[in-house]
Amino acid sequence: MTLNSMDDNINVVIIGNTGEGKSTLINAILNLNISMTGVGDPVTQEIFSYKVPRSQLRLFDTKGFEVEASQETVDAVDQFINERSKDTNINKRVHCVWLCVSAQSSRWQKVQQKFIHLCSELDIPCIVTVTQSYGDYEQYVEFIQANVPENVPVIPVLAKSLGLPDGSSIDAWGVGDLLELTTTVGNAFKLQMIAQKKPESKAMNNQSQLFQVAVGLAKALNQQADESLPGKLAGIVKLHAGIAVASAFIPVPGADIAAAAGNIWTMYVRINRELELPFSENLIKSIATGIVTNLGAFAVGSMVVGSVFKFVPGLGSVGGAAVMGATIYGVTVAAGIIYMKAISKLLSTKNSGQVNEENLKTAVDEIMKDKQSVQTILKTAKEGYKEAKNDK
Repeated sequence: MTLNSMDDNINVVIIGNTGEGKSTLINAILNLNISMTGVGDPVTQEIFSYKVPRSQLRLFDTKGFEVEASQETVDAVDQFINERSKDTNINKRVHCVWLCVSAQSSRWQKVQQKFIHLCSELDIPCIVTVTQSYGDYEQYVEFIQANVPENVPVIPVLAKSLGLPDGSSIDAWGVGDLLELTTTVGNAFKLQMIAQKKPESKAMNNQSQLFQVAVGLAKALNQQADESLPGKLAGIVKLHAGIAVASAFIPVPGADIAAAAGNIWTMYVRINRELELPFSENLIKSIATGIVTNLGAFAVGSMVVGSVFKFVPGLGSVGGAAVMGATIYGVTVAAGIIYMKAISKLLSTKNSGQVNEENLKTAVDEIMKDKQSVQTILKTAKEGYKEAKNDK
């Protein structure tokens, strides 16, 4: 059963300052001028809702944060996201937030950092959407990446073609990529929530390699009573695999691989939080880097080619991402499986005193030494990319 047959909307809240390109982006997606039509449904005085035709996406457009009584707008949007995050109906929750910032204004303010922090607190996927991306926008993209968590994708777009003084023009680009990434991340987030409510959800293939490893880890923890745990763990990995695909669309060569590594580290932190394991951040970063490096050695051909494509005029992020998507997705899922296998190995020992940082690293190293097994894990994980796309 796909998510489409279960329902559904992926609810996307769009926020940003006045003049940062939100309306132009929404107009491009809806192929309408929202200021001159009545297609929006009022949710509050500050928020209007729009259903994207032939798509799962429902957009919640908010007033700009630099209009009269802007603090009231900020508070209303904050309240809306908080209240929706507590709704027991999964399909009414906020599944993604687009934080729109203009590459031409190059502003990064406290209000933007506030909503990044809010999304992190509520575990809601957030995509920083860099609108009006033309000229030297790459520098601003790099600046934002340095100021947001590793698992927050930064995606540039040009929603409307731009005429230049010499009579030439720059075609619109990036909007389709943004919609596809949002659908991937939103569905992964919904899968995670569904797994928390239904331990044997049909949306989570309980025969999959990932789910079986999660079941094994739950047994090693002696937490069979918590039947939802395997689904939660698998949901975390799938969510971060979806986020990882977003990094394939980062147009700065080399930044995609760095973003994928940071995303895997954040995934491990979430797994540890779910399992209440107190491993240090430095250890987890070290393990994540080691696993990504080793998995990258198996997939290095497509990852390097994909990154190089971003230098080629006319291909840009689209050409590179086509090569990178399945590989980064597979590497992320495989990294999650290997990490959970290592914890299972550690917890299966009789002596609970052996559950320490040094032995966790040793367990990871032992798994990575079996190259044939690692190759099989990675191959199966990459094959799951097609299945994930079909579940949209």
